[in-house]
Amino acid sequence: MGSPARISRQQVALVSCPLTSRGAIPLALPSLAAFAEMHGYPVACWDLNLEFQDSIRASGVAEEIWDTRQWYGANPAAIEPLLEALADDWAKIIMDSEPTVVGFTVSVTSAEVSLMMAKAIKRRSPATKTVFGGPECKLNWRRFIAKKAVDFVVLGEGEQPFVSLLQALDQGLIQFDMPSVITKAASDEAHQSAVNTELDALPQPDFSKMTLARYIQRGVTELPILASAGCVQSCTFCSRNFLDGAYRCKSPQRIVDELQHNIGTLSLIHISEPTRPY
Repeated sequence: MGSPARISRQQVALVSCPLTSRGAIPLALPSLAAFAEMHGYPVACWDLNLEFQDSIRASGVAEEIWDTRQWYGANPAAIEPLLEALADDWAKIIMDSEPTVVGFTVSVTSAEVSLMMAKAIKRRSPATKTVFGGPECKLNWRRFIAKKAVDFVVLGEGEQPFVSLLQALDQGLIQFDMPSVITKAASDEAHQSAVNTELDALPQPDFSKMTLARYIQRGVTELPILASAGCVQSCTFCSRNFLDGAYRCKSPQRIVDELQHNIGTLSLIHISEPTRPY
């Protein structure tokens, strides 16, 4: 009788790239980290939005660049070399922890820097698997999976498909049939987006993965809470229903429990509502 196949547990790094505001904690990182660690996968989180912003400010580039209107209007020749250099520097730091899988949460404003980072990761460690997920992947998964630096794309709410992908990689698989995980061999047809039907079943986001003191704005740390997903409307002119699916919500008790956990466990003085212009 042959010996059982050796299963190697994946070591995970989760990365969020520019551009978001400085005080915004990327909820995808602590949420995915909590779910992956619940299934036995060690996770490190890297919010490069903060790191790049500090470096860009130190380089003398005007702080106004960290505004989406300025970001898109900037001269690419002036800022892209700096972003490429930062990507290479941070790829080395991330790879020093020897992750076998690096996952990126990708929005429309972070797509270009995420691709820069994925390329830098692959230059240093071609064997490391790179995974793109997040809202921009629903619209542009074909573009991302066509890139040499991107091995897999996860569609929809990524907790379960990401863990399923890690389990497949544990077994040495690189081609498989998962509805919400796109591989290099995937067809060009539409793919299914994952949906968390029971939000209460998700673990509480692990904010201990984030250096919360770095997010203080006006003396307050604002922790995001996902109370619901999807939308109650199905407006034809809006992408919300297409991107987020049907409306679902956490129970009131779960929301209260999450608030109490964040305040008590993380020793926060209070959580404020963001300042609104109205």
